[in-house]
Amino acid sequence: MTESEAMHTAARRYCTERMAELQHQPPVGGRGPVPVHYSRRLLQCLLEEIERHLPGEYAGLDATRRELTAIALSVNVKFSEQPNPLAVRVIQQERELFCAHINALGANTLANVAPLPFRRTLREDESRVLWQRVNERWGAGGSFWFPLVQFDEMPSDLLAFRLENLLTEIGIPRLRELLASHGVRRLYELNVEGFRLHLGTPARHGMQPEFELDLSLFEPRGQGERYWADDEIEWLIYLSHENTVTFAGEGLITSLKNLWPTWEKRWHMPESAILV
Repeated sequence: MTESEAMHTAARRYCTERMAELQHQPPVGGRGPVPVHYSRRLLQCLLEEIERHLPGEYAGLDATRRELTAIALSVNVKFSEQPNPLAVRVIQQERELFCAHINALGANTLANVAPLPFRRTLREDESRVLWQRVNERWGAGGSFWFPLVQFDEMPSDLLAFRLENLLTEIGIPRLRELLASHGVRRLYELNVEGFRLHLGTPARHGMQPEFELDLSLFEPRGQGERYWADDEIEWLIYLSHENTVTFAGEGLITSLKNLWPTWEKRWHMPESAILV
C-alpha cells in the first residue's frame, strides 16, 4: 500500500469509526441527539465524497492530504430542513476534527494502516449508463420489480424468495461464495433514486449513493429498493422494501438451486402484484 492509499484508507476508516462512536452518544437536553444527527450526516456525506475518488488520482502524499482536507471543508450536507445555528456549528466542528486527524497522520501511523475492502461511489454518468443497461436487459427500474410487479408472460430465469428464509437457510457468506463461483470479485450496488436520475426525474429524497464494491461488502438486507449486478449485466439481484429477494439469470439460478435443494418450498409469489 502506498502512502496515498494508506491516507485514503485512514480517512475512510475515520469516518466509519467516528459514526459508530457517535451512535452511542446519549441524547442532548432530553430532546434527542440532534447534534449527533448533524455530525453523522456530515460524516456520511464526507465518506461518500472520499470514496468517489481513488488514491491513485492524487500525486503523492501531500496532494492526498490537501485533497482530503478540501473535501472535508467543502462537502455539501443536504437536509430536508434548514439547519439551525447549533447544527451549523456542530457540522463545522466535525469538519475541523476530520482535518486535524488527517493532518496528524505521520509516516509511522500510515505504515501500519490496515486495508479496507474496495468501495467507490459511482458518478452520475456511470449510474445512468448502468441503469440503461439494466433496464434494457431485465426491464428493471422504477419503484419496484419482480415479485412486486408481475409479467404477462413469466420469464423462466427469475426466482424470488422471502429474505428471512434466504438468510436463515443459505446466509450471506454462502451467497457471496455462489457469486464468487461465477467469477464475481466486484459488483455494482444500485438504488431506485439512481433510476430516477437515468429517467431525468429528480430524486425524491436526494440522490442516494450507488457503489462499485468488493464482493465482501455485498449485503442484501436493509431498507429500500436495491439492485446488484456485475459488468456484464448477465444476472441481477433485487432486494425490495417488502423483504423479498429476486435472482435473475439462468446461470445464477441454476447455481442457487444446486446450493439450496429445498428452494421450491421457499419460492415466493405474492398474492397481489402490479402487472406489467
